Amino acid sequence: MTEASMVLALLYAGPGAAICRGADGMLVVEPPHRAEHVVLTQDEVLEVGVEALLDLANSS
Repeated sequence: MTEASMVLALLYAGPGAAICRGADGMLVVEPPHRAEHVVLTQDEVLEVGVEALLDLANSS
């Protein structure tokens, strides 16, 4: 999933959604009721900016 796709999916998932690390280590967007192993929330992306997502994607 590209960074742009992840941002769009996170915004589409709605408030409380989060970027999580799956069991396979991949980053996935989860709605609030399914979020486990949260590494970045929608609120954090909106507050800090896309740079936080890019840093996260580059660190994995």
